[in-house]
Amino acid sequence: MTSPELSLSRPPVTEVESGLLGRLALTQTAPALLAFAVVFVLGADSGGYRPTTWGWSTLVLSLVGALALVLRSEPRLGRLEKAAALALLAFTAWGLLSALWSPSATQPLLESQRVLVYVAGLLAALLVAHSRSYRALLAGTWCAITLVCVYSLLTRLVPDRLGYLDALAGYRLEQPLGYWNALGVFAAIGTVLALGLAARSRHAALRALAAASTVPLVSTLYFTFSRGSWISLGVGLLVTFAFDRRRLQLISMLLVVGPWPALAVWYASGSKPLTRLGTGLAAAADAGHHFLGVELGLMLAAAAATLVFTFAERRVPVPRRLRLAYVLLITLALASALAAGVVRFGSPPTVARHLYRSFVGPGVTVQHGNLNQRLFDLSGGQRIPQWKVAWREYQAHPRLGSGLGTYERHWNQLRPANWQVVNVHNLYLETLAELGPVGLGLLVVALGLPLVALFKARRRSLAAPAAGAYVAFLAHAAVDWDWQMPAVTLAALFCAAALLVAARPRQEPQPRWRLPALALLLVLAAFAFVGLRGNRAIAASEAAANRGNLRDATGDARTAARWAPWSARPWQLRGEAEVQQHRLGAARADLRKAAAKDPADWSVWLDLALASTGRERRHALTEAIRLNPLDPVVASFKGHR
Repeated sequence: MTSPELSLSRPPVTEVESGLLGRLALTQTAPALLAFAVVFVLGADSGGYRPTTWGWSTLVLSLVGALALVLRSEPRLGRLEKAAALALLAFTAWGLLSALWSPSATQPLLESQRVLVYVAGLLAALLVAHSRSYRALLAGTWCAITLVCVYSLLTRLVPDRLGYLDALAGYRLEQPLGYWNALGVFAAIGTVLALGLAARSRHAALRALAAASTVPLVSTLYFTFSRGSWISLGVGLLVTFAFDRRRLQLISMLLVVGPWPALAVWYASGSKPLTRLGTGLAAAADAGHHFLGVELGLMLAAAAATLVFTFAERRVPVPRRLRLAYVLLITLALASALAAGVVRFGSPPTVARHLYRSFVGPGVTVQHGNLNQRLFDLSGGQRIPQWKVAWREYQAHPRLGSGLGTYERHWNQLRPANWQVVNVHNLYLETLAELGPVGLGLLVVALGLPLVALFKARRRSLAAPAAGAYVAFLAHAAVDWDWQMPAVTLAALFCAAALLVAARPRQEPQPRWRLPALALLLVLAAFAFVGLRGNRAIAASEAAANRGNLRDATGDARTAARWAPWSARPWQLRGEAEVQQHRLGAARADLRKAAAKDPADWSVWLDLALASTGRERRHALTEAIRLNPLDPVVASFKGHR
């Protein structure tokens, strides 16, 4: 009779071992679920752009961090993690303090609510993740980005089924985030992570899925026709290869995976219905259905090629001579490409001068509606006037800045043409203009410390791809307003958190900061709850006014004034509703309160002018014209003061 020991293929798992396995599974699952849920939900909700999203985001993330502090027996953070979190918290506090010298507390207190999402998100990721689970943060982020981009791509390929044919954005892919350039860098971050997971995941199935995902990710990036996003992808890949310790293997994976998304872009670029302005629904749907089949085939090919590569990598030994020949071949190919570039475009100084002239020059006109021409136009477009206004704003307030969220007010006053701009297409310049050198310094420290952690975490297999994805965001933020899209920024911050966690020392002293950190997270949650109630009431009042329900609009504005007493917007909404109800006396009283709270808001003065007569009307019109002289509605009143 066979003994029980010999009849088993492996020894039974003891109760202690079972508990350890369960804890390990939770350690890996929790960070992945956190990153996936946050990035996916915010991405599906217009990228988290609306103020009504910030409150619940901060509230949920703060409570997740608090639960991690309470439930984990030994929550530990390294010095770099603490420094990065404190720097981002200090940046938020400086933005809140700017309400003291800003013309109004309305914008600084509103914009700070968005920054609190990033503070809570970074803290939650650092507290939930363990040193061995930094991969899970990256996998969850990649999965969320991929699913959002797949949906976005389907709006182009099956517009007849999803009921969406984008015309407002100039036929550039932008749903569900609502902005094509943000979607482009979102896909670029996902692409770098996908390459890293395809090359370094321990599971063959995950490697195949990651490789397959590069096809829809790059296709989504292509259909945004975002030049800056392509450049940021290139920068991210360069950083990945520069810092990866096994770059030869990573280059091999790129050669295995890269041709399939490249074929997808090549095929799509030749389809007129998919790349031309003015395409009708029927033609777009027919071309999209055909390309969808091509897309699926290329995804299967990428997955199959990766599985073959994985099998060969694990089973087939490579002789040293063959490896050296392979390195020599790659070196010769890169040298040949560089030489061909010099012959075609000139020396590096010549190329730099050409790029500068192209950037400051006028943009090309798209011929025959062909959006492919945008990808080869390096003009900065409206960015340069925006940067000039931001620099003038900084020169006017060189020490402290003009206050968080105030750039739009200066743009309205100084803009050279009637373009509507809310944020500078440059995070760093906007921060300098609004928060001065101190604010910019705090932001640079907060965003730079994860890159310092890279040097400590270089031996970790996914550290370089995480850094590449993060740098892609940092580079793109220099030419666009990604900071105002929480889905994009949190995806990048989760990559930063993965770097910080990967660099966490194995042995950290028992923390003494558990109670202060718990108190901080609860304060963030409380502040987020108040902001959520106020912003939801403001949104409800605006929606009721748009429906013509003036009674509800007034009631919701009254609620908003209780929950957001620092904001001028509730009083303005009440005044606007009262004007429509012909209660001009009450409207003037409420609009005066709004103007007192935010004297730099031209729209409040215009509303007050419409509700007033005589000297008060002339004064209100004068202020509206001074604050926004190029607005067509305001300009129409210039002769009626």
